[in-house]
Amino acid sequence: SAASDVYKRQGLTNVLLITDKPLVDLGIAKRVVDGIEVNGGQVVIYDGVLPDPTTVMVDAGVLQFNANNCNAVLALGGGSSIDTAKGVAAAATNGDIASLVGVMKVKNKVAPLFAIPTTSGTGSEVSVAAVISDAQTHAKGLMIDVGLVPSAIALDPSVMLGMPKFVTAATGMDALTHGIETYVST
Repeated sequence: SAASDVYKRQGLTNVLLITDKPLVDLGIAKRVVDGIEVNGGQVVIYDGVLPDPTTVMVDAGVLQFNANNCNAVLALGGGSSIDTAKGVAAAATNGDIASLVGVMKVKNKVAPLFAIPTTSGTGSEVSVAAVISDAQTHAKGLMIDVGLVPSAIALDPSVMLGMPKFVTAATGMDALTHGIETYVST
């Protein structure tokens, strides 16, 4: 796959794939893993992502990243997976995720970060922000830094074709809403 070629060229061999259980159950994560492993890479899967990612999810991802000597992070999924991956990539090189919430608080370069979006509504794969909620207070925190933009993304329409109809409909409406918001907002 194109994504695995990017990893090889950059010398990245241990990838932490951040996704959710439904994408694992649908077999989509396996396709990504197979594409990386066939080219000599190793993949560890963190599939604990839930909607509205929390600091606990990011901490769990960082633990897997460190325990498996990963040297890259790959998000597979919608905005929650991508935001979790951004948090993991930043916290892996900068410490506690809670201290990174805010504007330009990421001091060290984030771990190499890549994304494969599976929905049409997020936009997180091209933005400088990630929304991470405090696990205790449930307050949403915004982490903003130019280093949070993935180094590369792979847009594969066949991945979106495998999504359940309600996910396709909901994320399509999300994309439409974002378009209308930009048109009517000044």
